[in-house]
Amino acid sequence: MVKVEPLDQEGVRESSGRSNGKHDRDSSHSDPDRGSAVHQASAPGAFVYATRHLVRDLFQRLGWYESSLALRIRRFLRGRVFAALTMVSLFVALFMGEIFAVAQVSTNTALDIVLTIVFAIFAFEFLGLALTDTSYLFGFFFWMDLLGTVSMVFDISFLAGLDVQEPVMVNRESGGSSQQNVIVVRATRAAKLGARAGRISRVLKILRFLPFLMNSESQDSKKVKIAKVISNQLTNGLSTRVAFLTICIVIVMPMFTMFTYPEEDESMGAWTELLALNADSYYEAWASGNATLANVRRSRLFSELTRLKDFYADVSYGPFNAKFGESLDSGVFEARPDILDLSGVTGWTFSDPSRKSSSRVVTQGRMRAYFDLTVPKKQEAASSM
Repeated sequence: MVKVEPLDQEGVRESSGRSNGKHDRDSSHSDPDRGSAVHQASAPGAFVYATRHLVRDLFQRLGWYESSLALRIRRFLRGRVFAALTMVSLFVALFMGEIFAVAQVSTNTALDIVLTIVFAIFAFEFLGLALTDTSYLFGFFFWMDLLGTVSMVFDISFLAGLDVQEPVMVNRESGGSSQQNVIVVRATRAAKLGARAGRISRVLKILRFLPFLMNSESQDSKKVKIAKVISNQLTNGLSTRVAFLTICIVIVMPMFTMFTYPEEDESMGAWTELLALNADSYYEAWASGNATLANVRRSRLFSELTRLKDFYADVSYGPFNAKFGESLDSGVFEARPDILDLSGVTGWTFSDPSRKSSSRVVTQGRMRAYFDLTVPKKQEAASSM
């Protein structure tokens, strides 16, 4: 009886990589049907297929996959320590921004530092696997990890992320400006969905550490190489399918709420427009020098401000300030308390949030209204978790 020595997990991976590479080269020359199938494939698919095998063949000829450095990198990336580190980093990337939003943290510094470290870990894992794992390059998890890694730039404020120290500005001077703000909000939400989908695929990598999918140290010697290779392939197939299903759920389900608050709430813009009409009426009377008419129209404007405060008294968001002024050619709104001072208006139900991105500033004509959206922002962040 011939005794078959069991190989460790790393040996299986290395030998399977070499054997697969050799098999791919041999079969590509010996199987004409396979070659014709490749040529019949779509142009993008054929290009990815050709590039993948070109890179593999190049690294195999150079002996890179069998080099000691590649083996150490691959062993480190596949180890439990780095897997635990990436899992912690993943949960930080998924939920840290929402946690900071719920806590209404008013600065970017702490979140930027943490997410930059997470971005570096993701980038190191992505590049390491792409350079050392023959089955990873241009595969399903390759594209998902690439999407998840690149999407991190939209969470870091000094790259392309949200600056929490700046309020959301809405200029209603033209219909196009308001519509552009809505489009930006929707595009941002869609980008977050795609980013979360790419990052969630990393969760499925933890499947290989589950007890029923792991190779135990006490396995009998009859657990030979072919069984381990099949087990690895089944685990990878299961992970891919579950990841794809999870991504579909993450992307599709929030689509049902894509057109809810704040896109459909036009009350803030409508109230600002009403105030702007009254402000223009007061300015005309003031400019004409008719003090009596100016006082009447001033009283009407203050009455509308009172109605504005009462309108939002029973909801979780509302105004906390209003200013009279004018928009300069540079686009900057300059308050004009010398013409009409609204600082004496009191009784606001809401206050200026410490996290400026939780406020919305709506400008139209000679009026600018400030709205506190702290509670809706907290609810939105909590629901995203």
